Amino acid sequence: MAAEITNETTKEYKTFLERIRATDLQLDREQEIFDLSLKATEMRKEDFDLAQQLLQIEYKRADGIKQIQDSDKIDADTKAVMIQRENEQAEKAIRLAERRNAATKKMREGTYGEGFAKSMKEFIRDMPTAMEDGQRAFESVVSNMDTALRNFVRTGKLNFSDLAQSIIQDLIYIQLRAQAMEFTKSLFGGGGGLGGFFGSLLGGGGGASGPVAMVDAPFFANGGDPPVGKPSIVGERGPELFVPRTAGTIIPNNQLGSMGGTTNVTNNYIQAIDTKSFEDRIYGSANAIWAANRYGEKSISGNLGRA
Repeated sequence: MAAEITNETTKEYKTFLERIRATDLQLDREQEIFDLSLKATEMRKEDFDLAQQLLQIEYKRADGIKQIQDSDKIDADTKAVMIQRENEQAEKAIRLAERRNAATKKMREGTYGEGFAKSMKEFIRDMPTAMEDGQRAFESVVSNMDTALRNFVRTGKLNFSDLAQSIIQDLIYIQLRAQAMEFTKSLFGGGGGLGGFFGSLLGGGGGASGPVAMVDAPFFANGGDPPVGKPSIVGERGPELFVPRTAGTIIPNNQLGSMGGTTNVTNNYIQAIDTKSFEDRIYGSANAIWAANRYGEKSISGNLGRA
């Protein structure tokens, strides 16, 4: 009987020690993560992310090896093989994390002009289509009507003036935003637009285009001696003082297009409807009021069915 009590006590004590060891290990790891977070302000984001990933990889490796070593059902040779595989897997994870870190850093390298061109391409690529703008417009109308009808159910008042104003504001915003983005695209998209011009001025690598890029000429924003009898680019970073050593010709910016490029002029017109005419149309349309009521009945019955 005494032996059974002793064995039971020993088992409980081992469980207790294991729990204490696990808690201490967890606290130590939390301390390491906290110490790393204190250094975040001194590190680039991708380096901080890499350090976090490496910590997690080492934790996983240590836990796996500990589990293998503590097993009573595995012989020593098999444990050695399993531990080797655990280490190989951890090293593979470390190499992958380091490759991702290097790739992220490389994406942030380059000239000012390359960064400008990259952002410009992403802006043009992600511009919403006309269909998406139409979807947003319809969703805005339905959302505003739904809000107005919910207020009508709660208060018994249906304010068509506020409804019309909110719908108009959203539609005008969507319309203006679409027009502004199209205008921006016309400025920076295409080889003859400002995209190529800024690309050449900002040092955008080999992607410069437009009238300025068509001139095979050096830049002199940092000063220097322009070659005699050959074109040079000056003023690309703002007004500069040019002291010629012999007679020459200055070609103004608005005439660069005649040197082989094409100057495109884009006129953008923005059309919008005014609040008063929209309100008058709603007030004078029995069909619109009937449709709003029908939509409200459908919305209310649907909400009550989900309650």
